Amino acid sequence: MTIRFNPDLYSDVVAGLNNNNVQQSTAFQELSTGRRVQQPSDDPSATADVINIHWQSAQTDQYAQNVNNLQGLLQTADSTMSSVISSLNQAISLGVQSGDSTLSPTNRATIATQVQNIGKQILTLANTSFQGTYIFAGTKSGQPAYVANPASPNGVTYQGNSNTNQVEVAPGQTVTMNTPGSQLFTNPSGDVFAALTNLATAAATGNGVPAAVDQLKTAFDTVNAQRTQYGTSLNQLQTAQTFLATNKLGLSTQENSAIGIDLAQAASDVQKALTQRSAILAAGGKIQNVSLLDYLK
Repeated sequence: MTIRFNPDLYSDVVAGLNNNNVQQSTAFQELSTGRRVQQPSDDPSATADVINIHWQSAQTDQYAQNVNNLQGLLQTADSTMSSVISSLNQAISLGVQSGDSTLSPTNRATIATQVQNIGKQILTLANTSFQGTYIFAGTKSGQPAYVANPASPNGVTYQGNSNTNQVEVAPGQTVTMNTPGSQLFTNPSGDVFAALTNLATAAATGNGVPAAVDQLKTAFDTVNAQRTQYGTSLNQLQTAQTFLATNKLGLSTQENSAIGIDLAQAASDVQKALTQRSAILAAGGKIQNVSLLDYLK
């Protein structure tokens, strides 16, 4: 019988330690990152899946950013329209007061001035901007929507246009981001500025007050009806936010399924590697006491 004896046991120990170091490094890296795939070559198929998931996730992030930006603009617009409606209510009340035939010329002049001031307030509101964009100027949003123009019958000139912008907030879902001032404030069905101008004149003279008040009420109804668009758009954004959050969570789950680790298995691998290392080191410590005679006994 032939007995083979490896005279270089230390090289076996070193090789075992090197192999164990690789196992430990892999196990610890997986445990610390939570991923079993550290580079594409570890699992090309899973890597391809993750690349697609990351692309979808980036798209979702962009949609979420669109929602956040649009939400701020629409909330500003809706708040502005709330102030406009409050001002119009005040003007209607003043108009009703001016219908009192016992008012003195001074009282009428005071009411007329108050109505004119409300017109100025609404002009300022109609020129509201958000992050440098005039939100009621249509798509010509780089300049104020309105300027005062005494020569105009309604006292203003609209500098915007009637166009709107659509923003995609989810795949296949768009939201209108603006309602032009020509649709809100100078709508032919109810021109706010014309109604206020006529009411100020009627209040000052006492002539045609009921008709002027009715005209302003019509303008009020028109504005109020148009304002509902903002509520609708904000509700759409809320729905989109919920969808995007759910989609983001789903993509994260898909990524974890593709390259994530089994936590219990990873912990077991770490412990196994540590145990093997201890065994190798223990064996290495005994080499100096081993001789050929030990194998011949």
